[in-house]
Amino acid sequence: MSNGSRTSTPVKPPRIDRKRFEQAFNRDNRYHDRFPQTVYLDRVTGDVIWVYENDEEAEVEGMRAGLNDEHRAQVQAEPERYLEIPGLTHDQHHQILRDFLESDWTDDEREKALAKQVYARSISGWLSNVDNEHAFRAYFEYKAATMKAMAQQFLRDNHIK
Repeated sequence: MSNGSRTSTPVKPPRIDRKRFEQAFNRDNRYHDRFPQTVYLDRVTGDVIWVYENDEEAEVEGMRAGLNDEHRAQVQAEPERYLEIPGLTHDQHHQILRDFLESDWTDDEREKALAKQVYARSISGWLSNVDNEHAFRAYFEYKAATMKAMAQQFLRDNHIK
């Protein structure tokens, strides 16, 4: 005899294409997106798909003819299935560098002061002028760890493990 309730089997979380997810999440939209586009995570398969506003621009970026239209149709047909991956803003990228410069990446106060002194609100300028291999490497390690933590938090906030 059934009481009308069903026992649901927990849905296995998708295996996310981490490389493509990080490429989408870590991008600086202002500098990396040559053409208007939106990137989505398929909550079921874990695939990451790009949808360009214009099919011709998608083809210029190397997407085969028709695939952009297919992606757009998929998202429109099942919008709840797809999670938009917004990417990071330019200010978020700068904030990572500012946070690094304020962090305890070195015990050498002179080294830290010189690295801070070179920063003039330009990431590429800082990278070109820092002239300190230790600071350079430490920054990229800090940046990678910070972006990974931000990406993991984004997934948790959207109930994806």
